[in-house]
Amino acid sequence: MIRFILIAVLLCIISFSLRIIFDTWEDMKASDKETALIYDRIEEASDEDEGFTRESFLTLRQENPDLIAWLESDSGSVRLPVVQHPVHDYYLRRSFYGAYSEQGTPFMDENSMPDDTNILIYGHNVYYDENAQFSPVARMTDQEEYEKNRYFSLYLEDEVRRYAVTHVYYLTAEEYEDYDFQRPEFDSEKEWNEWIALPDSHNLIQSDDCLRYGNRFITLQTCKKWDDDVHIIVLAKEIASAPFPS
Repeated sequence: MIRFILIAVLLCIISFSLRIIFDTWEDMKASDKETALIYDRIEEASDEDEGFTRESFLTLRQENPDLIAWLESDSGSVRLPVVQHPVHDYYLRRSFYGAYSEQGTPFMDENSMPDDTNILIYGHNVYYDENAQFSPVARMTDQEEYEKNRYFSLYLEDEVRRYAVTHVYYLTAEEYEDYDFQRPEFDSEKEWNEWIALPDSHNLIQSDDCLRYGNRFITLQTCKKWDDDVHIIVLAKEIASAPFPS
C-alpha cells in the first residue's frame, strides 16, 4: 500500500511538472509569435532602415488603443510596446493583443501622465526567457549589463524622449510598504532630497549621469529572479526630447 501511494504521488508530481513545462512552452511560443507580429506591423508601416516611426506608433495604436508608448534601448535588448489601462494590473497577465499570457505586457501606471516628473512602467522578469519583456532590465543590476543598456528611448504619440539610467537598486517588501517609489511629483528640493536618499544609498551601479531636483525621469519596475518579494527598480533621467517626426 505504501509503495502504491508513493508511486501515485510520484506520478502526480511528474504529471504536474510536465503540465507546467508544456504550459510554459506554449506561452513562449505564443509570445514569440505575437512579438514577431508586432515587429512585422512596425516594418510594414516604415520605410527600410527607418526604425520606429510615428507611422509605426499609429499602426500599433490601431491594433490596440491602449498603446501609450514604445520603449526601445539603444542596444536593442528591449523593444516593447507599453500600454496603459484604467485597471492597474489589467495587462499583468495579458498580451498586447489581449490573450492570456504569463509574460504580460509592460504597462504604465494608470495614474502616470506623460508630463509627470516621474513616470512609472511595470514589466515582468521572465525567468524562462532572459530576453523577454523586462528580463534585460533586471540584468542591469550587473555593471557590465548596465553599461550595455544604459540608454533608451520612449516614443510617445507626438514626442520622442531619450533617457540615461542613473540608478538600479533592490527594494525589499518592507521598504516597498514604507517608501513611495511611485511618487510622481516633488513640491520642494527638500522633499526630493529625502526621496532620492534611498535610491542613492541602495544604488548597485556606478553611473556618470546624476539625477537632480527638477529632472524628469522614468521608473522601470520588475521583480528579482526567484524572489518576488524583492523588486528591481531602475531610474533613468530624461536627457533629451524632440517632437516625433511626421
